[in-house]
Amino acid sequence: MPGIRLGNLKPRVSSPRPRKEPGTLKQAVRVMACGALTVSAMSTLAPATAQADTTRLRVASVHDATVRNGPPARGVGYVIGNALTARPGHKGVAIDLVGPGRRGFRYGQIHGQLNFCAWISVKAKTTKAGRVSTPHCPGGTAGRVLPASKFMYRQSNGKLLRNCEPGKCGDGSSAAVRPARCAAQYHGSVPVYGNVLPWLRKSSPHDRYATIRARSYKVLWRYVSRDGDWVMVRDTHADNSAARRNAGFNTHASNWFFVPRVCVQDAAGKLH
Repeated sequence: MPGIRLGNLKPRVSSPRPRKEPGTLKQAVRVMACGALTVSAMSTLAPATAQADTTRLRVASVHDATVRNGPPARGVGYVIGNALTARPGHKGVAIDLVGPGRRGFRYGQIHGQLNFCAWISVKAKTTKAGRVSTPHCPGGTAGRVLPASKFMYRQSNGKLLRNCEPGKCGDGSSAAVRPARCAAQYHGSVPVYGNVLPWLRKSSPHDRYATIRARSYKVLWRYVSRDGDWVMVRDTHADNSAARRNAGFNTHASNWFFVPRVCVQDAAGKLH
């Protein structure tokens, strides 16, 4: 058998098959399509983050609207401030509603100096002022009743300092503002405020109503603020009375307001 000359043989070289790159057009289209489906599915399952809008009202009643800790009930319905009504040159305080009314009261964020979620009567005259984002108020659409312990002074015996226990009365008790009692602090001129934010550790007086200088100004007292410094009272004088005019009350002022505790003397002697 004749010998084979290896030097004359040429090695057979096979051409490599072209490698498919992951970024081909078809794959890109498939990836994009899958991504679109995924995003679509996620958008369907994800909860909405945008807040629904609600009605904004502005107080437009004859007097400032009283603000309460909850719809009137046993131990509930205390006045905790006032939402100022419209005055010459000033719009009425805005109220952003949250949910439907309840027992004759509406719940929402009350702006102005209060800037607090609370309740006002549906009888308070208001005007619509457009649509706004629904505020994040405690309790949501069901509303939140602010416990009395959050805005009333707690005595050393553990009881809240108010004129009567829940269910025992529905109004204030006899008292009088006497400037002579607090002459050292207020020099015979007792300040009257529509708001003091009684739930704060240290009250913050706002919305000055008047200055009482009369020797004795009759009121009905309801409770003492959390810090022990202010008394919520109801004025028993008529709007156009000489007593209110002399103190400087204007026609818009509510008949519920705050006065310094040190200046008030109550018939039962509970305040001092």
